[in-house]
Amino acid sequence: MQPKRNAALLLSVLMLSSGCLGLFGPDNQTPEEIDCVEQPSHPDCFVHVITEDDCTAQQVFTGDACRLMRRPEGLDYGED
Repeated sequence: MQPKRNAALLLSVLMLSSGCLGLFGPDNQTPEEIDCVEQPSHPDCFVHVITEDDCTAQQVFTGDACRLMRRPEGLDYGED
């Protein structure tokens, strides 16, 4: 019974210590500011614009995004 208890204690200590290691690390990491004038090809400077050509054959362009086409089951075509 002793080896199981030791293994459980060891596993608990390992799990707790791995989560606590971030508390003792350096905390002076500041987010890097990107200047898009100097680095226009940086991924954060790229503004993704969706056009009609980006939509697949199963999608409809709504002016700013592509959405899946819906089936026209509820259309009545103006007939009574």
